[in-house]
This record gives sequence, structure tokens and C-alpha cells, in this order.
Amino acid sequence: MVSAGKEVVLVMHSYGGIIGSEAVNGLEKAGRKEKGGVVHALLIAAFLVSKGSSLLGIFDNQLPPYLRVNVRHSFHFPPRDYTLRLSTA
Repeated sequence: MVSAGKEVVLVMHSYGGIIGSEAVNGLEKAGRKEKGGVVHALLIAAFLVSKGSSLLGIFDNQLPPYLRVNVRHSFHFPPRDYTLRLSTA
């Protein structure tokens, strides 16, 4: 769409905030000489990390207690009876 000269609104959700933020690099309308480009980025319940950082870096390089890694190295949520306890400290 951008290469066709269209103005684009990029909508990102969840982990897509990280992927979309990287994918849009160089496609912003303000930085292009050609017509078209990304004019807005809308993040809905999405992660946004600093340049050079990662999602794991947000959590001090440790998985939060509500995420587990299985033997195939993919993330999954624990069983429904798991109770998330948040610290107020």
C-alpha cells in the first residue's frame, strides 16, 4: 500500500506492537520522498519497547510468573486455576 502511494494507518495489538514498530521503519510518510507512507500508528493493548530492547528486557530478563516455557520453547499460559499475585511494593 505504501509503495502504491497510499497513506496508511498501522494498527498493532499485543506482541504485534514490537513487530509492527520495527516493520514500519523507513515507511513513515514524514521521512519519505515518495508519495504515501505510514501516517499513524495505533497500538491497542500492545507492547512497545525501546530501540535495541526486547520484550524479555521489559521484565528484567525474566519471564513473568504467568508465562511458562514448554519443552518446545513456546510460551503458554498456566492452567485456569493459577492465581496471579501482584506485589504492591
